[in-house]
Amino acid sequence: MSLQLHSFPELVRSHLDLSYLAEVRDPDGTPIRTIYGYIGPEQHVWFGQTPDVVRYALTMEHIKSGLKRISDEKVYPPVTDGIQTLHVDEHSREGLFIKGPHMSGLDNEYGAALIPEMLLHEARIYEFLEAHPHAKIAKYHGCTVRRGYITGIALERYPLPLQHAFYGDQDHIVALLDVDHIMSEIRSAVGHLHGLGYAHNDINPTNLALDKDNEVVVLDLGSCRKIGETMVSAGTNGWSIDFDEEGWDVSSAKHDERGISRVEAWLREKVEERRRAMAQDGDGVSG
Repeated sequence: MSLQLHSFPELVRSHLDLSYLAEVRDPDGTPIRTIYGYIGPEQHVWFGQTPDVVRYALTMEHIKSGLKRISDEKVYPPVTDGIQTLHVDEHSREGLFIKGPHMSGLDNEYGAALIPEMLLHEARIYEFLEAHPHAKIAKYHGCTVRRGYITGIALERYPLPLQHAFYGDQDHIVALLDVDHIMSEIRSAVGHLHGLGYAHNDINPTNLALDKDNEVVVLDLGSCRKIGETMVSAGTNGWSIDFDEEGWDVSSAKHDERGISRVEAWLREKVEERRRAMAQDGDGVSG
């Protein structure tokens, strides 16, 4: 992997300004290194890693010495026929989520080589779904472009990831959640993909969101592949995928069925737990 030296990005003043921050651990959970990245306003990419330092101990000195500029062709696919492009300014960006390259792949040679292909593949899936839409799959607006490269996939920004409905003061939302309806809509969206010959392969709470009407939307087609194809980016272990299972890296409707089942169990438990706490709080106030 070729990391190019370049001036340090001025807008990175703390770890909070980073676009990506994660730990790499060995199989027994011991931290090996912290990896981090930044995408600037013009979509230039920097990436760095610091060995033997956990993320909470990462300092600006580590970041300044670690971040290196990555050349466009290492992270972005070139503009390609059949991909609609979109000009995004600061005003229009407000309602969009721009999904960029899979920066964790820069941690190793194999993963780094696949990053442009992964972004282009997901863009092509969204383009395909433009002709075969489903209301409960994230709305696609096109791809952002810089310097002749596709730098991001522009998607509708949804107010609340499903997982976050159980964080903080969201009782008014939890009170209205209809688990049966949510699960029916997830099954409908995923079944639509299956009918087209594809599997999502990464159904988990982080890839589901609620729109302004508290209707569920399926997100993230990064692992979506034709059924039977080998996945380049596998789903999330413990949800749709079990890494110790034979065939875990092959796209399959079975992965989605497992993910949906586990999401339903998780959601029912979370809703019941939160509503029980709400009822207890209400009893305390009235008493």
